[in-house]
Amino acid sequence: YKPSVPKPPKLPQLPQPPHDDAVGLHLSLSATSSIDSTNNAISPLHRLNCTSPEFAVPWELSGPVKSRTSLFSCGINSKTRLGFFLQKLSDKLLVHKNDCREMVVYGVAFGMDHMQYILEDHGKIDVASLIERHNRCFFMFVLEEDIGSQTVSADGLDWLVSFPRQVLPYTSMRRNAKILKYYGHFLFPFAETIVWQDAKFRRPDFVTKRPSDYTAMRQDACMSVVALPIHKNAFGKNNVRRKGYQPSFRDHCETVVDALKKRPHVTDSNRTLMKQCNLYEQDVPKKASLDRYLVDTGFIVWNFDSKECRGFNSVFQCTMSDQLQCHSDRDQVPFPFVLGMMGLHQENPGAQTSTNYLRLLDRSKASRVHITPSSCHWYFTALGNCDAGTDNPLQPEKGPTLAPPKVAVMVAGSLKRFFVNSTAQLVLKPLVQ
Repeated sequence: YKPSVPKPPKLPQLPQPPHDDAVGLHLSLSATSSIDSTNNAISPLHRLNCTSPEFAVPWELSGPVKSRTSLFSCGINSKTRLGFFLQKLSDKLLVHKNDCREMVVYGVAFGMDHMQYILEDHGKIDVASLIERHNRCFFMFVLEEDIGSQTVSADGLDWLVSFPRQVLPYTSMRRNAKILKYYGHFLFPFAETIVWQDAKFRRPDFVTKRPSDYTAMRQDACMSVVALPIHKNAFGKNNVRRKGYQPSFRDHCETVVDALKKRPHVTDSNRTLMKQCNLYEQDVPKKASLDRYLVDTGFIVWNFDSKECRGFNSVFQCTMSDQLQCHSDRDQVPFPFVLGMMGLHQENPGAQTSTNYLRLLDRSKASRVHITPSSCHWYFTALGNCDAGTDNPLQPEKGPTLAPPKVAVMVAGSLKRFFVNSTAQLVLKPLVQ
């Protein structure tokens, strides 16, 4: 998995817009409306002021798929350095077509902060069981400089697919990783199901939260995600302590900004993140969707086994790429905004993601998005330990059903006190007249 670094033909230099007041080359048209035949929903062409510190970097992957928020487009443009590399890589990955047609699980680990957990075998993953269920269909995209000649993870589960740093367009590795996160269908076009799994699921504190059976995570929808947990990391300590608290988009934005004081590298747009949030609150067609559709993008299941889902997922992922190129590299912020732009409606109106399963439908009432309740988040239980209730998951009064807890009992004391004495008193004594 080391395609040679391409040398595409020289392209004319594009004019670079000034960053301070840039509206963006792809966002500069007058607002109009058009019908997207993919899901029969009206798609306004919004103009948002881009806030990304790397917005001036040219987008190298334009193509036939159109964003729902601008004239931004997505595909594999082989005339660019990155596009040429991804095309060659996709061709090489075809060797896994027969084994991995049903499912591919992949992630990105750019940098040694993540690679340290891949280059060591902690013995906490049942590799044999996963390979038996899903074949050798686990992939991790990594920097070439971090692995040398190594081709698999230390425990033998993940194929390591290397990227030369010079083909990646952005300075921020988080931003580069997001390109691949929403381009899995271009890299694995043969897979019916594509699972994105963050590299953090390799960490010792998260590795046991991985599913034991990834097939069980796929729901009857084009995309399956888990709602953000009602947790201080997502919404702030003071908010989650309030009785009956429901997730709030603004609370999430403020919590991320507040976290920057201790972790300044959680985004490359720390000065403009709240501006992005304000723009979304002003422009989203239905503001309530920002609160209801907050999800954790660390684990996403994409279903590509139908023409309709391939169309929906491609448009959604391109729109996410559009927003990530325009704004911060925190994809949990634009995710509910993009869902709100897709023309979907909630099958069970009024239900909240804290306790209910949500299914989002298009105008033809076809299921497009399945959101698992936040109480099933991996902060609280391993993925797959919640009953997804695929037969009838959306009864408003029905919350998630957790798997029976496993209990360990430990007794400390002397053998005489806990065995000999108790046997004499409770077993032998009643037998004596």
